[in-house]
Amino acid sequence: MNDQDRPLTRDERVLLGLATGRTTSAELATWSGLGERDVRRGLHRLIASGHVFSRQRGTYELTGLGRGLIANLPVRESGVI
Repeated sequence: MNDQDRPLTRDERVLLGLATGRTTSAELATWSGLGERDVRRGLHRLIASGHVFSRQRGTYELTGLGRGLIANLPVRESGVI
């Protein structure tokens, strides 16, 4: 299985959701098809690793490191997921 064939991880879906302009966990959950709790766990992990930050409680943004990681993600022909 090459990189294009593997499914995206939870954290990759959250990163891509942020890249498409979603900023809250509820928006990310709806967009990604994940549960809101899963999205919040992913966000917590991505904040700890320096890929995401939050200026205001409940809203999230990508860091430069997060944008760099997205550039290396496989993008499907039909869209981001």
